[in-house]
Amino acid sequence: MISGIRFKSRWCAVCSVITLPPDTIAALTITFLSLLIPFQAQAGTDNGMTVGAIDSSTTQVPEAVIKEAYRRLEIPLTVIKLPPARSLKMTSSGLYDAELARVKVDPKLYPDLIRVPVAIDLIEAAVFSKSVDFSVDGWDSLKPYRIGIRRGVKFTQRGTQGMNVVIANENEQLFKMLDKDRVDIVVLNKHNALTAIERLGLTNIRMLKPSVHYLEVFHYLHKKNKHLLPALTHELQQMEQSGEIEAIMSRVRATTPPR
Repeated sequence: MISGIRFKSRWCAVCSVITLPPDTIAALTITFLSLLIPFQAQAGTDNGMTVGAIDSSTTQVPEAVIKEAYRRLEIPLTVIKLPPARSLKMTSSGLYDAELARVKVDPKLYPDLIRVPVAIDLIEAAVFSKSVDFSVDGWDSLKPYRIGIRRGVKFTQRGTQGMNVVIANENEQLFKMLDKDRVDIVVLNKHNALTAIERLGLTNIRMLKPSVHYLEVFHYLHKKNKHLLPALTHELQQMEQSGEIEAIMSRVRATTPPR
């Protein structure tokens, strides 16, 4: 049997002498590393849990919640932050033990991931305006306007599909466009939006009501760790009922500047 270390070393040597596109190398690496799984302990709890996460400040609330839940179970936790698609691929392949936080994972596309059925965060999508004023009534009420959204935010992309959309790479960029009347409204995570407005010192931007959408966020286990589901669900339910999850949300959001 080839040890994990020798296998990885040989694969790295192969990659160093073969010239391939980066995406191809990444895909092949995941495939080759997945061959190590049968030789590794199937339960991630032997040496703690390795958890994949999206590299964004928006995961800091669920990270704090999940770390507390695993602490109560006396399970060490290592969080590895990656781009969204890569993190999900690593977890679904079994190279990571769990996925920190996802709004929704399609079970048909990712049958090896098991949702822990207690929400660990709530995303509130709000609408911001400089000059237009209306009562927000779902996504369809945004159709008459030029809408600014953040690149890579799936729920705003889905909600505004087919509408007049302008995409920006950064939160501050969205509100600069709104301030200069290049868009009529901006749709963004409420917490991130309010922080961006404060950073820019904008006093002429207001939040319209009600919010356009709410999204619950959940933790996902790889199926090899399904034995943890009952205990982890119990701890999160206890934290929810005691108000601790809500307290963590408030504390982290008060001290974490989004990006």
